[in-house]
Amino acid sequence: MLRSSTPLLARWNDGSRWNDGHLWSGSSTPAPAAPFLPSSPITLNTHTTMQSWEITKDRAQLSLTVWTQHAPALTIGTQGTTELNALIVQFEPLVQLRAVKQDDADAAYRAGQTTLQKLKLLGTRIPQILEGQLGDNVLLMKDLKDVYQISPRSEGTILERARALYPLWVRANTTLAAMTPAQPPITRVLQGVAQTAAMFKALLDGYTTQVQAISDTEGLLDSTRKDLTDLDDATDTLIKKWYKVMKASYDPGSPEYEALDSIPTEGTCARHHRDQHRAARRHQRTASAGGLRSRRRCACHDEAAQVDGRRRGRRLHPQRPVDGCRRCHRPIHHRSGGESRNRSD
Repeated sequence: MLRSSTPLLARWNDGSRWNDGHLWSGSSTPAPAAPFLPSSPITLNTHTTMQSWEITKDRAQLSLTVWTQHAPALTIGTQGTTELNALIVQFEPLVQLRAVKQDDADAAYRAGQTTLQKLKLLGTRIPQILEGQLGDNVLLMKDLKDVYQISPRSEGTILERARALYPLWVRANTTLAAMTPAQPPITRVLQGVAQTAAMFKALLDGYTTQVQAISDTEGLLDSTRKDLTDLDDATDTLIKKWYKVMKASYDPGSPEYEALDSIPTEGTCARHHRDQHRAARRHQRTASAGGLRSRRRCACHDEAAQVDGRRRGRRLHPQRPVDGCRRCHRPIHHRSGGESRNRSD
């Protein structure tokens, strides 16, 4: 039977039962919500995976903590903890703005690519349709040969071919309309829409506007990137000057001096990255050695061959035989990248 956490306001004659499971002393305060936590801890950023501005922001936050706790009155020129905090809070809005400008630049770029792809496809297919419909028109076919000479492989050649094709498309439609009976103009279905000569010209004319839009959005993106870079430089310069002053102002062993150990410097970040790189290389060499003996497969018999792991531990010549197949005795050659193949001598 369910029990309510809310007291029951009952009367002697309202039909309520005194043994229905309600708690008459229950509290009206709702139970606290369960914490929303991941099933396993989420890996936090490290200086080897963070962007440059993230590293600067992380060091600035650590510096601000030490600055506030151990030397709140210290100023670097006219800048103190208030100015450093003001710099820190500017990072996130700028990064989000950069993401918005990047999306705008990507959208403009994709629009331009879409137009070029349509012009390229129509510039390739429409001449074939013209040749099939009006192959007996000598003058039109002669001019169409000039269009075929232009290979639409880049932006310039796609536009050049489109400019040469458009007047021929219009001439072909005029010729078809003059026939008896009159024939419909030439169209090409693209993405479910029948493309006409007028639509083709609109694509060609509109591409200039799209190029301008690409340039404008990339300019705004570059401006936002510069603002983020300037903020990164200003913050980095301030915390480096503060760190230098703090380290020179206190003796080793003092709380103020020891607190600086919690702030990673560029040297420690570089050493950490170097140590991780060396550890990864050692792990790769250990995995490639694979112990004293490893099993290689012969391509001809699908037979495992014994390969001396001690010889695999050093770089071998690509054509140097390592061992032979136990069934056919053909040599198996060790190749870079973990590959092996048979070679007849």
